[in-house]
Amino acid sequence: MHRAVALTLVTILLGSDTSADRASTLSGWYESVGAPLPGEGFGSFLGRVAGARVGAPYGYASETPEVETLTVEVGRFECVSFVESSLAVARCAWLQEPTQECFVWEVMGLRYRSGLMSDHASRLHYFADWLEDNAGRWRLKDLTVQLGGRPVHRDFFYLTRRGSGDRALASPSLRRTMVSVEESLSSRPHFVLGRSQVRDATRLLQDGDLVAVVGNKPGRLVTHAGFVLRSEGGRARLVHASSYHRRVVLTREDLADYLLRRPERTGVMVARPLPPSPPSTR
Repeated sequence: MHRAVALTLVTILLGSDTSADRASTLSGWYESVGAPLPGEGFGSFLGRVAGARVGAPYGYASETPEVETLTVEVGRFECVSFVESSLAVARCAWLQEPTQECFVWEVMGLRYRSGLMSDHASRLHYFADWLEDNAGRWRLKDLTVQLGGRPVHRDFFYLTRRGSGDRALASPSLRRTMVSVEESLSSRPHFVLGRSQVRDATRLLQDGDLVAVVGNKPGRLVTHAGFVLRSEGGRARLVHASSYHRRVVLTREDLADYLLRRPERTGVMVARPLPPSPPSTR
């Protein structure tokens, strides 16, 4: 799909009232990080991009309509939209294409199965699925197994059994498709680093590595996500959109202590975002 065609399918919500403000919110993010520095790796650059939004308010996009519409946030975030928007800004700036068009295209590529938006079921609603799909398209490198992750099974049903929270699933055909996606996710193992493994693993993590927090909530596996940022002392900390703090924050403690502070955080999945290839080589 050509980008110009794709843009006719989306609604851009940048957390501002006027179109001029919406454009300036995104351009201000691009300008605040600039171009990659000489010799700077993509992970370090992504860390700078994510860190530039520390302090931004927490908030969800508008309710998803019955017809699938891509909503994009750069003025407020929940954890997944923060991950997607940060990656999109980093990928566009890395390609020297700091535009709204590139940003929307990149969010679409991250959010939907095989990078193609069609109906509501094409969206990667479960973050474990999001990780697998993006890794399969060389946007990420899965590090969990390499770091010693162990297979776990989980029954996925949160989306289709939570009642009336998702109007799009009123469609019987969409619901059947989503049930099929959940059954597929439930049938196969997903590799997770347990709580006792995380402290050793953090020594090998780099700026910009993507950390998905595994929880014990029924019906899903991943409950939160953010990026690694190493402090001057070398500690691997997490920059993320926090529902508790109601803003984007950088944890005061390192990743292991953050995980161990809450018993419902049972482990992590880790992936390393990969730099995009120029369009001519894709």
